[in-house]
This record gives sequence, structure tokens and C-alpha cells, in this order.
Amino acid sequence: MMSCLSVLPYEVFFDGNQLKMAGIGGVCTYPQHRRKGAVREMFREVLKDMYKRGISFSYLYPFSEKFYMNFGYIPSSQSIRWNFNLNTIPNNYYDGTFHLYRGDGNYSEFETAYKTFAEKYNMMVNRDSYDWEVLKSSNPFKGSRQAYLYKDKAGIPKGYFVFDKLNEPNQIILDCKEMVYDNFTTLKAIMSFVKTFSADYNTVQFNAPRCLSLEYFCEDYSQSKSSRSIRQNGMVRVINVKEVLNHAIFKDSGEMSIKITDSFINQNNGVFHVVYRDGRTKEITFEETGSPGIKEVLPDTSASAKEPMDVDMEMTINQFSAVLVGCYDVTDLDYLEGITLYCNKEKAADFIYKKPCWINNFF
Repeated sequence: MMSCLSVLPYEVFFDGNQLKMAGIGGVCTYPQHRRKGAVREMFREVLKDMYKRGISFSYLYPFSEKFYMNFGYIPSSQSIRWNFNLNTIPNNYYDGTFHLYRGDGNYSEFETAYKTFAEKYNMMVNRDSYDWEVLKSSNPFKGSRQAYLYKDKAGIPKGYFVFDKLNEPNQIILDCKEMVYDNFTTLKAIMSFVKTFSADYNTVQFNAPRCLSLEYFCEDYSQSKSSRSIRQNGMVRVINVKEVLNHAIFKDSGEMSIKITDSFINQNNGVFHVVYRDGRTKEITFEETGSPGIKEVLPDTSASAKEPMDVDMEMTINQFSAVLVGCYDVTDLDYLEGITLYCNKEKAADFIYKKPCWINNFF
């Protein structure tokens, strides 16, 4: 035994579909075997195996982004860590009710609220019973973790929050491990309820998708201790280019030819010509270009290193993965490596545009 890793099966939401995703965890090497290429060899085999098993995406949480970029992964969704002073959160009327989860193992209503929230974001996990550790560890009678479910006046689950008590030297934080809401109205109700904890807590902190602007809950950062920070939230990799293109959402109607370079999965190397109508793929044709061979660094894809080809764009599997889940707007291309356009930006904007992207499962 030199090294090991685990491959965990998940199903994730992507552009209105549910596709298979392999979560990578537990990557480790004995100290005496490090820097011998064992992890590289494992990824070379496991990525091929994922493709054979019909997996569309892979995801991991890295110790080093640079290290895993060698295997085709790329940073994807980002979180904003919000920290709001409870006393400065606006008061909002809500006509629903909050219910304390009592650790009885019945969390079907939490699942209902979660799915409504999750299906809006690329890479959110379509959870099964194994993915609810955040609630399984919540029991107000045996520990500090608590969970509250919010229902509207019709009794329909709309959101929830799960939190621990975090004692800091100068403040006590209501530390949300997960906060879910179907819309802004529900979030305002949750935050108003959280504010009622101000006798015991100074601030509330939670992670939220970067694409959501939640400035409403702090109107004055200068005069409060509220703060926000951007956090990287893992790395994504497309395993099967053709499969994800078949389920991707384009803008408008048209045709697009995309050349992909993948150093580990030969079936992804080539030009994919996509015909799309009203945003959805109608036809894909593929022209294989062969394997570039295993490499330890990203290929040189700068404009000066290439000649124009009969394709609209060319990109590494890393950048293709980021594009597919919605990390970029076409205007970002002026500051990116790994993507070369041969078409105009107006056409590229049918394919390269920002989408809601987030994940809140850890493995």
C-alpha cells in the first residue's frame, strides 16, 4: 500500500437535470511514498473508470487547488461567509411558524425544503439518507446543535436553519451549519427569527452562494461588526463531455464547435459540434483528435501558441468544466488562460455565461 482515495457516489442537479457525480475524498499517501507519482496513477485509472460507469461529474475539496488542476479539476462554486450583528438585522413580519427538530429521525419536511432550494443550483447534491448528518447530529436534549424548520401559513415547509453555539473571546456566535430557503421572503422570516436569539448571541454567521446578494441584512458595515468574506468551495471536473453537453442549457438557438483537451480521458479529446434550439441540445457530432498524453501541467492555450481552426472555441477540460457549471461570463475571458475563442463574443455568450452554482455537501 502506497496511497489511497475514496470515490463516493452522488447525484447532483445540473441545468434542470439530475446527473451522476463522483465525490473524491480520503486522498492520502504514506510519507515514505510521497512524490513518487502514486496519486497521479490512481487518478489516471479512477477517471477512466468513472467514464466507463457513466458518471458525468467529479467533485473534491482540495488541500491544494494547484495540485488537483493537474488532473483536470478546477475551482468552481464560491461561498460568501456572512457574519451579521443580530441587533442590526431588520425586523420583518412573517405569518409562518418555526418548529424545533427534536432529534426523532423524521426529517422528511427538511428534505422537501432542501430540494426546493437545491434544484436551483448546479452541483447541489440530490440527497439520500446518507447525506443528512447535519440533522442526525442535531438533538437539543443531548448537545448544543439545534435545527428549526420554517413552514408558511399553509403548513408547507419553506426553509430551515441548523446551528451550533460558538464561543469566541469577544462574542458568542450563532454558527449556522446549513441555512435553506426557497426565496427572499423565507430568508427574511428566518433572519427575523434568528434575531430573537440576540439575548444569547451577538452575531449569526452562515455560508451562502456568491451569486446571492444579501446586503439587505446589513445596511451599515462601518458602524457594526458585520462582515463578509469569499471562500472557495471545492473543485469540479467534467468526466463525460458529450453527456454534459447533451444536458446543458445554451442561450437562444444556433450551432457551436468546441475543441476539448483532456490529458486523462481520451474519449473527451476532440471537437464537439453542438446544434441547439431554444436553449437545449438537439444534436451532437464528435470528431476525435487523439490523446495528448499524460501531463503534469495544463497545456499552453494562450492565443499566441495557436493557429485559428475550424472551431468556435478551444479549451482545456479544466476550463470546460468551469464553463459548464456556470463560473464565467463571456467578459471574463480577457483574464483567463485555458480558453481560446475563434468566434466573436456574441456567439460565445450563448455558451459561456454565469449560472447559479453551489454545493453544500462535504466528503
